[in-house]
Amino acid sequence: MTDTQVYSVDITPPDTTTTVLTIEPVTTDNIINATEAAGNVTITGTLTGIPADAATTAVTLVINGVTYTATVDPVTGNWTASVAGSDLVADGDKTIDATATFADAAGNSTTVVDTQTYVVDLTPPNPAGAVLNIDAVTADNVVNAAEGAGNVTITGTLTGIPADAATIAVTLLINGVSYTATVDPVTGNWTASVAGSDLLADGDKTIDATATFTDTAGNSSNITDIQVYTVDITPPNPAGAVLNIDAVTADNVVNATEGAGNVSITGTLTGIPADAATTVVTLVINGVSYTAIVNTIAGTWTASVAGSDLLADGDKTIDATATFTDTAGNSSNITDTQVYTVDTTPPDNSTTTITIDVIAGNDIVDSTEAGANQTISGTVTGEYTVGDVVTVNVNGVDITTTVQAGGAWTVTVAGGQLVLDADKVINVSIAATDAAGNVGTVTADRSYTVDITNPVVV
Repeated sequence: MTDTQVYSVDITPPDTTTTVLTIEPVTTDNIINATEAAGNVTITGTLTGIPADAATTAVTLVINGVTYTATVDPVTGNWTASVAGSDLVADGDKTIDATATFADAAGNSTTVVDTQTYVVDLTPPNPAGAVLNIDAVTADNVVNAAEGAGNVTITGTLTGIPADAATIAVTLLINGVSYTATVDPVTGNWTASVAGSDLLADGDKTIDATATFTDTAGNSSNITDIQVYTVDITPPNPAGAVLNIDAVTADNVVNATEGAGNVSITGTLTGIPADAATTVVTLVINGVSYTAIVNTIAGTWTASVAGSDLLADGDKTIDATATFTDTAGNSSNITDTQVYTVDTTPPDNSTTTITIDVIAGNDIVDSTEAGANQTISGTVTGEYTVGDVVTVNVNGVDITTTVQAGGAWTVTVAGGQLVLDADKVINVSIAATDAAGNVGTVTADRSYTVDITNPVVV
């Protein structure tokens, strides 16, 4: 009994005439640094012109005698392989040998090859001469309440930067939060804005700083520094402090003269907290802030303010604040107000009256009265002050006196002056001062006659 088997012969491998295998640079810079050497490195490349009759396509890499098989995308021709960085470092000629193998359905195969030479640099910048320093966290190295509520600028210096450091980074770790500083590589000065809340919350109240130097290959070295600080967010206790504003003027009324100049505002401040390093009293009048001079021993204060601001202030109220600040910069305050009034209207004939009594008993000066002194008197009513000056003008001569209690005034005039007065009118004026201290002039006149002809005896 016999049988036969027909078979075919195919000894032609896939044609790779137009096939190109390419290996990309081993890393971005084609240099293996220490970090890359310690892990895995992804090697990539392309494969174009894959033979149409290739049933299978394989890319293998030989590095340090170890063969790695890549993953190939037959559609795009892209391939990738994860290789040990240690093999890249140990490879004798620092060359990746790649082979692309194409096999047809009959099992015939053909290959194309490529190589990629690379460099190994495992040496980081030498930080031996570098010094990192953190300045005091604040001016006094104490974080107060105001600083804790905002941002705080942390500064420092970095000297002896390695010559081969391509990049320099300073990072701060505060309360588990990492902050990156801005570094001036020329001066070595650096600065970082950090949240005051992180400074408050940091467990050991220590800033941990790291300066990292990285060369062009990506190798890094670093140095560190720390800055310990303290936190004080408790302000002086103002519970026992009392701020008082005295009357704005003697009568707590601002008159025209006071409004045209400066007014001294005074007051007292007692019970100043023992831990108050500074004590400041400020007054706000008409939106303008004035700082008083404080005598902390005597417990008094004084401030010179513009009378014009007192006149212009909308609610005629002085708002005073005493601020107590401790050595850490924490502040507390107490306040007081003083309401005052304004009177800038001086007395005039509508508010004040000055009268002149009858002259010589009947407003007639006879020959006997002409030869003797005569009393000129009168009364002031309305707005005036005892002691105001009254001026009496007779025959062009001014005679002055002052207003007495009840408003009475009096002067003595030579009868001859009454005779010589051209218009036979006595002119009287008063510089009247009202309760606020405003001064106005009020006038009055009184006419009289002169009869010095003796009767004819028959």
